[in-house]
Amino acid sequence: MKKHDYIPTLPFLLLLILSVSFTNILTAQNTNNEPCHTDVLQNMIQQQNPTAAAKKAAQERRLQDFLDAGGADRSDYLNGAIITIPVVFHILWNTTEQNIDDEYIHSQLAVLNEEYRKQNPDTTLIPSLFKPLAGDARIEFCLATRMPNGAPMQTPGITRTQTDVASFATSGSSTYEQRTRMHFNNKGGKNIWDRDSYLNVWVCNLDENSGTLAWAYLPGADDEVDGIVCRYNYLGRPTIAGEPYHLGRTMTHEIGHWLNLEHTFGNAENGACSDDFVADTPSQSAANFGCPTFPTSTCNNDSDMYMNFMDYANDACTQMFTLGQIERMRASLYLMRPELLNSLGCSTILENDARAVAITGPEQNYCFTNTIPISASILNTGSNTLESLEIHYTFNDDPTVFTSNWTGSLASGESADLFVGISPPLSDDLHKLTLYTVHPNGQADPYPQTDTVRTYISVGQGLKAPFYESFEEPYTHNGWWIKDVYGMVPWHQLFQGGGNTITTGVMGIRHGFHDYFEAEGSFDNLNSPTIDLSNIANAQLQFNVSYYYDGTLADELNVYISNNCGTSYENLYSKQGEDLATRELPTPQTPSDWRTEIVDLSDYDGGEILLNFQSKTAGGNWLMLDNVSVTGDIISTTTSTPNLAKPTYQLHPNVAQNITYLHLFNAQTNIQKASIQVLNVKGQVLVNQPISLVAGNNLTPLDISGLASGMYLVKVKLPNQTLPAQKLYKL
Repeated sequence: MKKHDYIPTLPFLLLLILSVSFTNILTAQNTNNEPCHTDVLQNMIQQQNPTAAAKKAAQERRLQDFLDAGGADRSDYLNGAIITIPVVFHILWNTTEQNIDDEYIHSQLAVLNEEYRKQNPDTTLIPSLFKPLAGDARIEFCLATRMPNGAPMQTPGITRTQTDVASFATSGSSTYEQRTRMHFNNKGGKNIWDRDSYLNVWVCNLDENSGTLAWAYLPGADDEVDGIVCRYNYLGRPTIAGEPYHLGRTMTHEIGHWLNLEHTFGNAENGACSDDFVADTPSQSAANFGCPTFPTSTCNNDSDMYMNFMDYANDACTQMFTLGQIERMRASLYLMRPELLNSLGCSTILENDARAVAITGPEQNYCFTNTIPISASILNTGSNTLESLEIHYTFNDDPTVFTSNWTGSLASGESADLFVGISPPLSDDLHKLTLYTVHPNGQADPYPQTDTVRTYISVGQGLKAPFYESFEEPYTHNGWWIKDVYGMVPWHQLFQGGGNTITTGVMGIRHGFHDYFEAEGSFDNLNSPTIDLSNIANAQLQFNVSYYYDGTLADELNVYISNNCGTSYENLYSKQGEDLATRELPTPQTPSDWRTEIVDLSDYDGGEILLNFQSKTAGGNWLMLDNVSVTGDIISTTTSTPNLAKPTYQLHPNVAQNITYLHLFNAQTNIQKASIQVLNVKGQVLVNQPISLVAGNNLTPLDISGLASGMYLVKVKLPNQTLPAQKLYKL
């Protein structure tokens, strides 16, 4: 027997990006005799992504430290309760045969629940040498009852997608991008369901020339692909393909990988003995095929454990996981896939259940007034028609709860967007809004843990400068927000970034990953909260940037600014390709791989600004952003008197049914010719109300009773200028 290899301490960890894979063309070894493609995919990831090997080593060290530690917590977990994992099978079919019947899914699930509980009857065939090592993993699998948004599934655990892809590539000459197309809607596949709630299994036709039956992604894989791929005719019991892999154990094997098991023949090369990091599996120097006779040894041991599910023997000749493998799987769930332990993907559909899906309004910047209109999306996740629901919301974790009562009619699985209410007056600052639902149809909610959504909103003049953002905390908690304009690969917050000595948190975007979506030229926006410059002069923006230019694909970074609450933006900064580049490797490794940029903002002194960091992809490389600050010379603010150099106004309320009021401060002499205009989203003027202004404060009612419900823009036109537009919501 063996112990695991020592994993050396890394001098530093490169940026850990969940094994996001690059898409450069790379050929793999010939795998015609490899029924499992997992090692090939892992090698391709590590060859293309310089951070993947470092991350895998760090994960292994953490796991071994956990397994080597004592204490009740470790013992309770490894020997504890049954873990149930929700599974969704994505059936991708091009021919009728590939659109396999539900019975294959159901029989496959039965196989998994037998073999991960040591209930398969052929455990009697395990040789006596290894019988004491065979164990019950206490892991079970269920077909998902709910979709990611919580709505009930019509057919539990199964989605079906017709594709024009006859077979997905797995041959030796195919690239990583080609081998992972089944994971993307726009490549003929199916987008992943939340990997923190489901085990995703893609069932499809694979290249017949490769000999590949299936593969899995190890913990830490990119969150767009994490799961298992299985050739359609090797799923279920019996499989369509028949012997020798006919009993559904291909999936048993692959889930072992997904739970962080290596092959029992591990890293064996050129006849060397292997190490799979499990102490009670004998070393092997090669895989076993067919149905070996006990004892069979490839590495000077009593016998290879060819009957282990993680070898390549025929289905009829594999029967077991060892106690050491079980420890490794359960510990990996706890350390690397912990969210699955609390998944409600298989929760029972009850009669009366509902949840808040999202806060849909306002956006994270609301600088029009200090009272905000709140909108939300709700979903009926129960089996009964939803006819009533209470919606509660709070600000900044204050115990004061505001309530809105909704009535209507929502069938099971249907959602609705609704206006919730108007907030009380809020200060000029960043505010946390928490919204949750209770009492669907007047009954207690059975799953309250799913009913709460949160957002952070900068209100009014926003956050006073000097302003600093190091991205150490979740960026949304500081009022930042992203807009994935093309719905593809947005900015991500990345942690433990080696090379930036100032911080361990950065914002990054992987331009090369846009190749999956053929989205060269697309934009992705990172937006700041509202920043108040009223107490500084000679304002300036400073930020750190890191980018690698490969000489061909010139990605671009632009920074825009708005001083009218997002109505319009001006460009402050624009660099691309060689001008943007700061480093010579795909990821930053030293402080010199970053550059500090400084932009003059003095033209905007005294006002409120929004910043927009916009990435334009050419399909190139990682662009990273860090340490954003807006600073200047602090000036005295002894009074709260507004800037009187120009007229200013507010709408109150800005959510109204018949009448709203325009509050306007006019520093100039009396103006006789002025007007209030109300425009629709197409820019058409629907209301043009003449007004006369006096010097000082003006209060003017605005009749909107004749407008249809919806959002409008209000403008004030003066003889020599038009004041910035503000939004108006008509009920």
